[in-house]
Amino acid sequence: MRRSKLETYEDIISSLEENALTIDDIAFECNMDCVNLKQRLDFLMENNIVEIEISDDNRSFYVLTRRGIAISKTLILAKKLEKLQTTKTNY
Repeated sequence: MRRSKLETYEDIISSLEENALTIDDIAFECNMDCVNLKQRLDFLMENNIVEIEISDDNRSFYVLTRRGIAISKTLILAKKLEKLQTTKTNY
């Protein structure tokens, strides 16, 4: 089944929660091809959710901005609440 754009954005944001990653690392974690991933990253950068950091050896790493971190925390909370709600209704 094909993922929606929203689901791919969620996957990208969650992959960047812990560490700064290269585009290849994100593509591997999200199971996406680099062309589509680049389009999604461009959108996230335009909306100040992700930014690029250049390392000393000129490698590009993608990281979450403050806004991206806030969105990430909100997504985590929403998933926990959804899980709690489904657990509670099963009793």
